[in-house]
Amino acid sequence: MITWDDKKCHINQKRHDIDFAECELIFDNFTISREDSREAYGEIRICSLGL
Repeated sequence: MITWDDKKCHINQKRHDIDFAECELIFDNFTISREDSREAYGEIRICSLGL
């Protein structure tokens, strides 16, 4: 299950013209994923590349 902050989602829609809910579609096909450990985010963050 993917969750996100509604305020951040709204900001992302303005900046990039994409809703976080649309991003879930990446997982309908083959993906390569890894945990983003570049910083201490206080939450698990995953970087994924969809093919």
